[in-house]
Amino acid sequence: MSAKFGLIGHNISYSKSPKIHLFMAKKLGIDTTYELLDVDADQIPSLIKDLKEGLFKGFNVTIPNKETVIPYIDILT
Repeated sequence: MSAKFGLIGHNISYSKSPKIHLFMAKKLGIDTTYELLDVDADQIPSLIKDLKEGLFKGFNVTIPNKETVIPYIDILT
């Protein structure tokens, strides 16, 4: 089963993150998927809850949601 990762943001259809992460995963022999999660800031609490209960191994956050997610995350890097 592949590891599932994603990017949380808004208006992120232009993001190159999936291509970059999937390229590196392939080079390293890691079976993974990487999804764009396009949400408004008010959707963050329920999204984080769903992600923690689901199959995602982790996710990146981009502007404008970086500060919004801080109260909901386990590890800040």
